[in-house]
Amino acid sequence: MIKTATSSTAFSTTKSVSLLNFISSARAISKQRRALAGLTTSQLSDIGLTPAQRTTECNRRFWQRG
Repeated sequence: MIKTATSSTAFSTTKSVSLLNFISSARAISKQRRALAGLTTSQLSDIGLTPAQRTTECNRRFWQRG
């Protein structure tokens, strides 16, 4: 006998998509913050940020959006 997953035991498609979106977003945020950490003071000035603002942003966790 083959058992099939029911809606109560299976991970729903909507939840799967939401999880994948969260992971994708978290990876993008982490990548952006790593790039931000590598900018020079001159480059920060070009985008309107101070070194202190960069530090604050880079110290945030990936799930903390700004």
